[in-house]
Amino acid sequence: MLKELNIFGRSLSPRTLLISGSAVLLASLVILVLVLAVGGGRRARPEIIADKPPALQEGVTLSVSDFIVPKPDADEDEPGIYLSRPRIQRWTSEQLERYWYEPHTIMADIIAGQNEKTLEEILNKIP
Repeated sequence: MLKELNIFGRSLSPRTLLISGSAVLLASLVILVLVLAVGGGRRARPEIIADKPPALQEGVTLSVSDFIVPKPDADEDEPGIYLSRPRIQRWTSEQLERYWYEPHTIMADIIAGQNEKTLEEILNKIP
């Protein structure tokens, strides 16, 4: 029978080894029981109290129109237009000068601006 064992320069008796091994085994069992008791195991699924609504029992297909937010109450005479300020019935001459553009000249102004920009780019390329 083994009388002593040398580990890390220390001599240990069989009795000391038996006590140490038992302590390690007991500590491992305690840790395992605590982990399982606290929540390491799988939890049972909660019971379903109510049945699913009929829409979920069948298969529901969603389209883009299902995600459109309904419009707030709109005016009957102009649906789809939401004013952020009260409508001005009559514009002053200063407002006309500042904000009014003749509809038939808007496109001509845009094209003229693009032509000027293109011409300037062409002239800048000349050495």
